[in-house]
Amino acid sequence: MLYADKTRGIIAASHQGWRGTYNGMAKEMITKMVEEGADINSVTVEIGPAIGLCCYEVKQDVFSQFKEKYEYMGGTVVLKKDGKFFVNLLELNMKLVQEVGVKKENIEFFPFCTKCNEKQFYSYRRDYKDNYDLFARMVQRFSLKKQKARPGQGAGFCAFYCSMKTGKRR
Repeated sequence: MLYADKTRGIIAASHQGWRGTYNGMAKEMITKMVEEGADINSVTVEIGPAIGLCCYEVKQDVFSQFKEKYEYMGGTVVLKKDGKFFVNLLELNMKLVQEVGVKKENIEFFPFCTKCNEKQFYSYRRDYKDNYDLFARMVQRFSLKKQKARPGQGAGFCAFYCSMKTGKRR
């Protein structure tokens, strides 16, 4: 996910897998941006590309955690179909950033599933075993700054944000 307040020169990026999404990392990113001086009314968010609800199958225990925590949001945040369990990370992250004040019209997302669209996108779930070298090159190329996960962030959290005005990186 990419976040920006162009009026204040504050940008951020984060990877939202299921753990980061479950733990509300998108909300924490927005909160941190506002603490750094961003105007919530000017914050824009870009989500994706990402795996879609159609392909993001999870184990029952993960599904149950999401259902218990986020069922109040309605929509298709969680879905049980034909004995399989699915989570909609795109929709959930969109709703999470709205909960902390990002305007709906300031949120854009890619409506394509990375797993379904093999010719357009790499998908970890689809390609990992067959194309590990491609996956490794992508991670190496796009890693900005790795940080150890802090309690509540979920495993594998990677985030980067900076203030373009001050040039500070955290």
